[in-house]
Amino acid sequence: MWPSSLTKKIVIVGLFALAFVVRLVFVIQWNDMPYGMHPILDAEAYDTWAMTIADGHWLRSTAFYQSPLFPYLAGILYRVFGHDYLIIGLFNAILGVLTVGVLWRIADRSFGFLAGALTALLAVLYRPMVFYAAPVMKEELGLFLLSLFLLLALRALNGNKARDFIGCGAILGLFALVRGNALFLALLVPLLAFRQHRQASLKNSALFIGAMIAFVAPATLHNYIVSHDFVPVNYSYGFNLYIGNSPSADGTNRFPPGISVNPAGEESDVSRSARAETGRNLKPSEVSAYWRGRALDYAWQHPLRELDLLKSKVWFFISKTEAIDNYDLDFIQSNFPSILGLTFPGIELILCLAVFTLVATGKSRPQTVVIGCMAAAYILSVLPFYVTDRYQLPVVVFLLPLAGAAFPAAQDLIAAKKTRRLIMAGGAALGLLGLSLMRIPIVVDVTAYDWGVLSAIYADAGQDAEALKAMYKALALSPATMGEQSLVRGAYIEERMGHKKAVQRLLDIARDNYPNSSDVWYNYARMRALQGDFAGALAPLQQAVKLSPDNVLYHATLAHVYFKLGDRARATEVLNQGLALSPNDPGLLQDRAELQGD
Repeated sequence: MWPSSLTKKIVIVGLFALAFVVRLVFVIQWNDMPYGMHPILDAEAYDTWAMTIADGHWLRSTAFYQSPLFPYLAGILYRVFGHDYLIIGLFNAILGVLTVGVLWRIADRSFGFLAGALTALLAVLYRPMVFYAAPVMKEELGLFLLSLFLLLALRALNGNKARDFIGCGAILGLFALVRGNALFLALLVPLLAFRQHRQASLKNSALFIGAMIAFVAPATLHNYIVSHDFVPVNYSYGFNLYIGNSPSADGTNRFPPGISVNPAGEESDVSRSARAETGRNLKPSEVSAYWRGRALDYAWQHPLRELDLLKSKVWFFISKTEAIDNYDLDFIQSNFPSILGLTFPGIELILCLAVFTLVATGKSRPQTVVIGCMAAAYILSVLPFYVTDRYQLPVVVFLLPLAGAAFPAAQDLIAAKKTRRLIMAGGAALGLLGLSLMRIPIVVDVTAYDWGVLSAIYADAGQDAEALKAMYKALALSPATMGEQSLVRGAYIEERMGHKKAVQRLLDIARDNYPNSSDVWYNYARMRALQGDFAGALAPLQQAVKLSPDNVLYHATLAHVYFKLGDRARATEVLNQGLALSPNDPGLLQDRAELQGD
């Protein structure tokens, strides 16, 4: 018996309530974990940027390097409610519930009530969608905008009405301010519209493109004002392309040597390396073009290697083995029990069910074709770059409605006695499930890195005992992958405890395993200087300055070492180099005045 209207409402309201409760509980649990109060990597960068915006600094000093929409929204929230991570969590949780609602609407309209309810249930319990409600990150915002885009795109393609195309373009423009590769979808909508409505779609497609451009334009205008340069959204595109197509690439976010994985350091290193190679100052678009050129040159010269990388990227997209980007969900779930343990973890189930629907319904459902094409378009927009869990996540917006429709599609095939199509759909789904469950052999064990990150978080929180415990766990597993910051912070803690031999050992390990880290060389020199060995501090400091020539602190410290060694001329020269970078730096000005006054 088909459920009544009241039963339907109860089911949907119950699913929405469950979605909010699950996310709210995890947000509260997250803020009780060490990670909650100490954002890392992208989350830290977004948090710092948002606080700057909250303080009234609406313009950057240069073009956007990261996507801007989420930091500006977070900055407004900080301005209104204060610097509170719980507020960001609540905001993300609400976005997550709205995403569940939009996905339910898509599946309900396209495939019926049962498909809508199952889609909503899958979205409620999909682990990454629950997890990303908590950190200071843009994922929930991106998922909401992309799901809203899909809803409006289906409506626009079905009715060919101007208002739907305008709304669809506006939402896609906003999504482009979260993920720049969204612009790839802008090519698909006019093509699908022309396929369905021919010349009658041309005017509306133009309105769609115009609306998208209008909503991207504020970012483009900002970039032109501050940099006098044409950067549509942000200028990390070229370097991201190089990450996925370089001698060190493996299909994931494997950074090339000499580039910091910290977003602030990454932007500085990317620009500095491009300037050093070209021998001139570069605009942001030129920095991006430099790295894009290197990526394309490498791809052209190594076609077989590119095919192998493409295979790895496709495999990462369909595999349950996630390439972590910022947070390792498996590690967090294993060491900090939470409601995440009640969710289902990987993409394999959703992908399997979605493929079943695609094969089962075929061309009989226009919505299936449209959603499938958009899923393929999103995947194609990522493959030239690299694949991580966060880059993989948005594709579930297209897969979830298809996955929710799998059971009704199977019922229809059974009722119509289409046994051959049922077997084909089941075989395709099981075959893809088998591939998804296979472990990718090139994945590096990141457990040491996870413990290293946790150690650095404990150190920043002043929990020295926990920091050392986590650091030594990481060290026992793999000093080469644990991260230099854990070793450096561990050395500081050992120094405060008076364990000089331990300090020396940790910094030696950091120097040997991270020779391209300027922070390691600086702290190695600092240790020498504290011991009174200024001659021994000189070479490490010179290396630190060479690796990070824009770091004013390194120049000031190097000048101090030269002064202690009696080389006043070199001390003055280095101070002047630092002042060329930061003319109003009070510390450098005071040091130079004291040096000249002696």
